[in-house]
Amino acid sequence: MKKEYPWLYEINSQSLLMSLRFLDNAFKNFFHKNAEHPKFKKKGKDDYFAVPQHVSIQGNRICFPKFSEGIYFRGSNRNLSEIRNVNQVIITKDAGDYFCWIY
Repeated sequence: MKKEYPWLYEINSQSLLMSLRFLDNAFKNFFHKNAEHPKFKKKGKDDYFAVPQHVSIQGNRICFPKFSEGIYFRGSNRNLSEIRNVNQVIITKDAGDYFCWIY
């Protein structure tokens, strides 16, 4: 699909795979009668993406591939230097600010 849609090259390939995994889980939950049918989302509303690997912590920033600058970390009960192992980061954008959840 990257040949048809060149803008997909701007996105980390693991993030694209995570989107498919989220969609797969949504349909599995639907077919097991644990949830309603998945709904299509509009672009720009509740947008998020996941970065499952190659996440690094440098000072007070969280850096990951193909993102021009790291996300500044502030205001939490956890100190960024205390985080040793990062399995997955989910990034959302709300009102022009980026937020991240570390798993």
